[in-house]
Amino acid sequence: MIPTTAQSGTRQGTPPRVLTITVNPAIDETIRVEKLVPGEVHRASPAHLTAGGKGINVSACLSGWGTRTLAAGFLGRNNQAIFEDHLRRTETGDLFIRLPGDTRTNIKVVDGEGTTDINLPGPSLEAEDVRRLERLAGEELPPEIVMVIISGSLPWLCPADLYKNLVRLFKNRGCFVILDADGQALREALSSETLPDCIKPNNKELSRWAGRELSTTEEIAEAALDLCRRGVLLATVSMGARGVLFAGKDHIFHAAGEADCVFGTVGAGDAMVAGIAAALLEQWDLENPRPWESPVALQRMARLGTAFALAKLGSGGGEAPGRSVIEETAEKVAVKELFFPG
Repeated sequence: MIPTTAQSGTRQGTPPRVLTITVNPAIDETIRVEKLVPGEVHRASPAHLTAGGKGINVSACLSGWGTRTLAAGFLGRNNQAIFEDHLRRTETGDLFIRLPGDTRTNIKVVDGEGTTDINLPGPSLEAEDVRRLERLAGEELPPEIVMVIISGSLPWLCPADLYKNLVRLFKNRGCFVILDADGQALREALSSETLPDCIKPNNKELSRWAGRELSTTEEIAEAALDLCRRGVLLATVSMGARGVLFAGKDHIFHAAGEADCVFGTVGAGDAMVAGIAAALLEQWDLENPRPWESPVALQRMARLGTAFALAKLGSGGGEAPGRSVIEETAEKVAVKELFFPG
């Protein structure tokens, strides 16, 4: 459990209190063409490069809110400068482990029909690289860290139980752990005796975990509540245009809203994770030792998490929405508690 005496992390010199983990970051290379036609030669606008990675995006959003973070994971030495510059601009502490070679590049081709993603594999990890990250989660964790957010895919040939082991190590240090993962990495983590405190799948990811299609809101809600009864404290499930479910063991809320404008969907899920973290930290600042058990606190998390995501939809590029924009958006989010028979 997070210590209730922890003070709010801000830019006024208070130590960071949130650690984000991105083991498979990427440089996002965005290329715009008039119309993408397979097999044809295209004239494109100049490529736009940004530092990408789910945990890195979460840190940027928390920085815009006023919460300082540290970020860790793996970076290739050959092209680390773009990430170092991004971390400096977002005032994010750098605990990344450097590896030989390059961090991967994800190519995004944008035309009038949408975005075509070409995601390259990340570098393969050696056993010692994994051990270095596990040492950070264990004996080398900075004492001011009270919350850890683990996000994204695993690198090529990475052990599928890496997140499972990291969750156990971080929780043994008393940290509250949020996991945003999919596939085998999520299944491994949810099969452990030591479960993450909070997870954020979308409805397709939750269906893959459940082994069946969850199509109705009731089916998705029941699966989320089942996870909470098994020991996950909070389960947030995004359902696209149908909104988002925020479940605790005894309560579940539905949140929905509309962005004033949409420049792109990239990073909206990461912004929601940041909003969940921000809402939880608010409650601990009020010395509420178990905010996930309070329906009022869960309702605030639903409102703020959704507002972070909606504000990110309208921010464009790699920029994180500022606090004033998020607070204004939060006022427009509709939140209601759901009740099901039995």
